[in-house]
Amino acid sequence: MIYQVENLTVRVNDNGGKPLVNNVSFSIGSGEIVALVGASGSGKTTTALAGLGLLADGLIVASGRVLFEGDDLLKIPPVQLRRFRGRRIAVVFQEPLYAFDPLFTIGAQIDEVLEVHFGAHAAERKDKALALLKRCGIEEAERVYRSYPHQLSGGLRQRAMIAQALAGEPKLIIADEPTSSIDVTLQAKVLELFQQLRKELNLSILLITHDLGLVRHLADRVVVLRQGEIVEQGRVGHVLTAPRHVYTQQLMAAGG
Repeated sequence: MIYQVENLTVRVNDNGGKPLVNNVSFSIGSGEIVALVGASGSGKTTTALAGLGLLADGLIVASGRVLFEGDDLLKIPPVQLRRFRGRRIAVVFQEPLYAFDPLFTIGAQIDEVLEVHFGAHAAERKDKALALLKRCGIEEAERVYRSYPHQLSGGLRQRAMIAQALAGEPKLIIADEPTSSIDVTLQAKVLELFQQLRKELNLSILLITHDLGLVRHLADRVVVLRQGEIVEQGRVGHVLTAPRHVYTQQLMAAGG
């Protein structure tokens, strides 16, 4: 397994109250897509970001381990962890308009990733950035490279964010509701892109979503969270065909 979460517990930093994430364990294999599903507030994003030092203010990891290729991310010093992010694990955030820095062009922000992790010259960085944008299905790569985030459509911003995530050549991408802010036609293109990247790069993906339809078409395995605890997990075909837990059944009945 390339990524393992073992008995993870996250709570508010006051040592009291019910944990937001409680004793969660799951794993992701090389080239595998695993989905974390559940309603809003179920702990999906908190679980996914805990190992990267990206928890919201006031939250702490109370116990557990988050292993990536054998390294416990929770024990890596913050300075080293910042270099780890983007290079070995990258994140595709839910709303790229807010995740991108509005003061810099898309090209400048992809260039920064390439410079930090590879130290490439400016011309090399631009060539690489344009190639990444094209790989993500952006035909007008030069225009997107020169554009600011607010100048692009939601679909272009989302694919540009995937290109930025790929710039560090990570082995795992955490995709947080990657299709929630785009229309159905563009959703299909993003799903196709993820499948293509998984096949071509042997990329592992942790998919955070409430959409069981998305899970059915994209993921290999699914982990169902309810109020910070796992209620069910397994192969997508097994869980969604014959869900054992009433909460999973409710999610499916609600349109998942």
